[in-house]
Amino acid sequence: MKTNPQPSRAVALMEITARAVLASREGVVGFADRVADIYLTTVPVDQQRVKFRPMVGDIQQISAAQKANRQTVDRLIKGEVLSFPIDLEDAWVLALPEPHQADALRMLSGRLGLLPAKARSPREAMESVADATRAYADFIARMAPIMADGVIDSRDQPYLKPALTELADLQAALASLQAQLTAALPGEGGKVIPMRGAA
Repeated sequence: MKTNPQPSRAVALMEITARAVLASREGVVGFADRVADIYLTTVPVDQQRVKFRPMVGDIQQISAAQKANRQTVDRLIKGEVLSFPIDLEDAWVLALPEPHQADALRMLSGRLGLLPAKARSPREAMESVADATRAYADFIARMAPIMADGVIDSRDQPYLKPALTELADLQAALASLQAQLTAALPGEGGKVIPMRGAA
């Protein structure tokens, strides 16, 4: 079997997180607060492996909880903790600001050969069409320098990865819209016909 080593999920996620933290004004502080809040509100208490402290009580207790939670997240980002807790991944990704959250979702789903298609409710029809339109415009913008000479060849190397990233985003947006349209068909009972490679 041919091997194709790649960074672990945790290492790849920490690389995206480091970029997100460096690019934001709030740094680790705001990110850590969001991670802890999402984790504590979405993971059942009996399944929580990460010892985040809820921010309740008086000002001193809240301040101590924030400090402990921020230290936990900071140690994970710096790689001081050897294993990344799997029950933390969802909260971690959801706490990332855009476009880093999209990068993380693309990376995580792409490792399995899938696309990060959003699950939209029937009431979000305009959002689905807007996502697809925006993704198409972004893809066309990335294709412009590639198609300038009418040929796709090795001279287009600097533009190929960004174009492929935008193409994956377009495919995901279309898969989401397709699922929404299919779910609305009479007699389908919410069955969705997935696009090839869509999550």
